[in-house]
Formats: sequence, structure tokens, C-alpha cells
Amino acid sequence: MSSASEFIQIFTRLENWMRDRAKIGSYVTFEYCVDKLKSSHKLINRHSYFLESMGRLRNAIVHAENFDKTIIAEPNNEIVERFRSISELIMEPPTLLKYCHGEPSIVTIDTSLPEILRIMLAHDFSQVIIQDG
Repeated sequence: MSSASEFIQIFTRLENWMRDRAKIGSYVTFEYCVDKLKSSHKLINRHSYFLESMGRLRNAIVHAENFDKTIIAEPNNEIVERFRSISELIMEPPTLLKYCHGEPSIVTIDTSLPEILRIMLAHDFSQVIIQDG
């Protein structure tokens, strides 16, 4: 599969996800989808310039191909991989549990402060969960 074909697959998947999330139809641009979602989606906001660039790259690939069957833009593998990575983070963000190393330490409201501090020191925690009830 060419990098252009792979890019278009990633783009289409992200575009459909964004349209569904923004509850808008296919009549608006990808850039509009980015602009509409960036106020409510931190990752889209953080990568908005890159995403808008990918929208322009997609147009260069698709419209040139339709015009005279010649691809005038072929994204390099590094860009395709970066776009894939950002798209996956946006559509399927990792859960907090993915970063947990084992079960969290939970103490009760009756646990003494010295005991809590020992637990924090032993596990290099900056916070503990206190269960009340």
C-alpha cells in the first residue's frame, strides 16, 4: 500500500470520527471540524495546526489524483506515522488504568498520618486515596 493510500485511510477514519463527534454532516470542511472541536477536545486543540495541515495534504492528494490521475503529493512515512499516532490518541485516548502499576493504595479515614506517610514513602506516592465509608 502506498503512503498516500495509507494516509487517506487514516484521514477518512479521523474525519468520520470528528464529524460524528461534532454532529455535523459531510458538507463542511475538515478544517471546520477541527475548529469546532478544538474548544472541547484538548488533543485536537493541541494538534490543530498539524491536523489542518493534514487536511490540506489530503486535498492535494485527492484532488490532483481526480484531475489527471497523477499524484502530486506523496506523504513520507514519518508524517504518515505521526498522523496515525495523533489520530489514534484522539479517537482512542489511553485510560488512566493503563498507567497504573498495580492496585492503588487505599487507606481509611482512621489510618494514622505516620502510617500514610510510610506508605507514600515506600511506594513513592505524592497522594493517597482515603476511603470514607
